[in-house]
Amino acid sequence: MSTERYIQLTNLHLILPSGDLSPLSSLYIDTATGLICSAPSSSVAIDNIQTIDLKGHWVSPGMIDIQINGAFGVDLSEYTNEQEYVDGFREMARGLCRIGVTGFLPTIISQTPEKYHLILPLLHRLPTRLNSEDGLSRSLGWHLEGPFIHPKKLGCHPLASLTTASEGMTSLNDIYREANLVKEDDGFVKVVTVAPDVEGILDVIPELVDRGWKVSLGHTNASTERALRGVINGATLLTHLFNAMPPLHHREPGVIGLLGLSLASSPSQATDGNMAQRVFSTAPTPTVRSKAPTRVPSPIIEDQEKHAVANEQSTDDTCLDGFEACAFGKIGYEANGTLQSNVEYLDGQSEDDTCGYVYVQSGRKPNNSTDHDESSVKANLGGTRTPSEDEAASDESAGDSTRSGAQQDNQIIRRPYFSIIADGIHVHLQAVSMAYNAHPDGCILVSDAMHMLDHSLSDGLHPWRDQLIEKRDGGITLAGTDTLAGSILPLPQAVLNLARFSGVCLSKAVICATYTPAKALGGQVERMVGLEVGCWADLCIWDAGALKGVWKGGKEVWYQG
Repeated sequence: MSTERYIQLTNLHLILPSGDLSPLSSLYIDTATGLICSAPSSSVAIDNIQTIDLKGHWVSPGMIDIQINGAFGVDLSEYTNEQEYVDGFREMARGLCRIGVTGFLPTIISQTPEKYHLILPLLHRLPTRLNSEDGLSRSLGWHLEGPFIHPKKLGCHPLASLTTASEGMTSLNDIYREANLVKEDDGFVKVVTVAPDVEGILDVIPELVDRGWKVSLGHTNASTERALRGVINGATLLTHLFNAMPPLHHREPGVIGLLGLSLASSPSQATDGNMAQRVFSTAPTPTVRSKAPTRVPSPIIEDQEKHAVANEQSTDDTCLDGFEACAFGKIGYEANGTLQSNVEYLDGQSEDDTCGYVYVQSGRKPNNSTDHDESSVKANLGGTRTPSEDEAASDESAGDSTRSGAQQDNQIIRRPYFSIIADGIHVHLQAVSMAYNAHPDGCILVSDAMHMLDHSLSDGLHPWRDQLIEKRDGGITLAGTDTLAGSILPLPQAVLNLARFSGVCLSKAVICATYTPAKALGGQVERMVGLEVGCWADLCIWDAGALKGVWKGGKEVWYQG
């Protein structure tokens, strides 16, 4: 074992925050502190410096996984007793460190209050207890994914655990416990994934942000407008983009459409364009309606002459008990003036889990009707339209869940960061490329890994809680279904996949697993993740095609020279 205090890594290229490579350079590590340091002074004896030639390899900060539910046989959302949990956590942290994930957010999916009350205090203590151990990935805080998510987009979350924030922060106190919601110093990161279309969530986002939480939108069926209000209220992240949210549509881009926000704008600028997409201001209202759904699944049927789709929405503002209406209205269709259950769609299509979209017609009068809301047509052609009393009341109500005008005047709305599972299973490779190119500075690679992330685990059926998960062809699903049950994607593979899917240099893809997640988490993590003096000496060594080595806290975990 080396006894030198200082290590000089030489003949290397640094991967800079831009994704560019530095000229050949050196990096110094102080093993006593585990930090990157400046070159030792001339008074330091040469035999107290170990020199390692990296032979032109690339060096980046260690990778950070902000959404990982488990790995190597460990399910972080399950608790039997403290010792078993800690032992499993330690082995998981050791396994992650070996694959270059030197920091992570333990992610707890929707659970019972009793489980949160046991697990969260323990997660709060574990960084002090384990982070200084050699060869273990750093626990950076926690990520609570649920239970304030939409039941139409629950994925493999247990439906029985889902709830609403009908009592505001009191609801969150009951689930997580108030002591776990308090503001921390910036060394412990708290992330929560919530659905903005769940009752009460828009109201609690500002309070969570004030307490230092990072709020992410996900597992949601929210409309574009409601998702945007989540961002205006303080959400800065989108959870596993494309998964557990409505698909992108050009007339109703939904949560995914937030990537289309301008780089920086005020809330009024951000919402002006969105308000123009409101159904009442863009769609003429024929008085004669055919029997057609008010909401149809994507892709929208474009045969307007055959199917004139009504835009008038139900006044019933509930989708499921305790949950607000999906997007703009209740699922159903108008038939002879009566709202019917939407068990059938046009052309025999069956109901899907997207909860559909409001069909927004053009301003032209459809061929099968001569009586229209002329003010709606006028608005669509560039004129103005006075909303009805019901519409005005709806706007006023929505405004109640948004930060005050005085706050908005001084607020800059930025495109949120987004996490994405780049395994080619959760998201098609072209969709990964499209998202990255739409907002490369906001792209965060995550594993969303489950306990089955373990190369020694064979394909087949494996027990998980009270059901079975099938591992097959590099993915995992709930047995007998196509429902994805998390992933078994190692984060280094996600980096390689992003480079391949999008055609960018590997060094650019590395940014999405290192610097970008650190920036999104902010605080101490952002300050300590980097290649500057004073940063953690948590390092990944790369060549143009693979991970070649890992350092944690200034000590070599492995290196293939």
